[in-house]
Amino acid sequence: MIRSLFLAVLGLCSIGVAACARSTTISPDPTADPGARLRILAANEPEPRSLAVDRTHLYWTVHREGFGAEVRRMLRSGGAVTTLARGVTGPSAIAVRGPEVWVASLGGASAIENTDPNVHVLKGALGVATTAGEVFFGDATAGEVRRAFPTKSSLTRTSRLPFMLATDERHVYWTELAGGITRVERTGTPTPLVITDHRVGRIALDAGNVVWVDVDTGTISRRPKIGGPVTVIAEGQHGAAGLAVDGGRVVWTHPASGTIRSASVAGGPWTVIAEEQLDPAEIVADDGSIYWITHEGTIVGLEKRDWYGGTPEALARRATRPLDRAGHPR
Repeated sequence: MIRSLFLAVLGLCSIGVAACARSTTISPDPTADPGARLRILAANEPEPRSLAVDRTHLYWTVHREGFGAEVRRMLRSGGAVTTLARGVTGPSAIAVRGPEVWVASLGGASAIENTDPNVHVLKGALGVATTAGEVFFGDATAGEVRRAFPTKSSLTRTSRLPFMLATDERHVYWTELAGGITRVERTGTPTPLVITDHRVGRIALDAGNVVWVDVDTGTISRRPKIGGPVTVIAEGQHGAAGLAVDGGRVVWTHPASGTIRSASVAGGPWTVIAEEQLDPAEIVADDGSIYWITHEGTIVGLEKRDWYGGTPEALARRATRPLDRAGHPR
């Protein structure tokens, strides 16, 4: 069963992704601000997958044929790559809590395994998220959203497998493999709220919104956490993969076109902020930069000052090829 779940997860993650050969030049469009520069932080990483960031480091998993997956770390500014753990089976997500790295792994039964003093592997888990000293994960074996730290406990049981997780100061949100976004209070109060019943790729939160990739409609959408109508941020995004929200902007990867895209959380025109990336996948943001991984094994960083504008006009000048919400050049 675990193997079939892993294959299903890989299938959902790769919807619309065309793994085809294209240029691997790491450079912004020449029409963009000449001050904008992409930084190659690491290269030749074997099949990098999950990605996380904290105040000092980037963390990710790689797959080495015959050796299982490894958990790796590097300073956000680049430099030496450190391997933290080896032999992890089927990692599906990674999250950081202080000095600890938590990895959701589809291998084996649901149990925490310490492969390194600061690396914790959640076996039988589909997703993991951390906040305020707590760790939550989706238990693929029991069909539950559970707390792993500081005490092991079940928040709620779901009839549909919990997939991607996100947390804020009050709630745990998760996508379900069969479709939909649900939330429950971190105290475990059993009052789930269904945000959408569509198939969902990635999910991200800001102070007031839940943002997601809608696989069925090919849109990037949002809905206020307190409830209300769904707002389409960007259309024509079939195959969108990684997703992050920061500073009033949404950024996502689009593997089939080899681009990184951005739009305001409020909606409106979206722009291509980087192109000629080979199947970009996961993306994360911190207070100064965004980072993503590519199929060729590259970890790329882009400082926000190189593309983030305070006004739509400034953003249009600094980004590549401004497009309207449907993807047509303005």
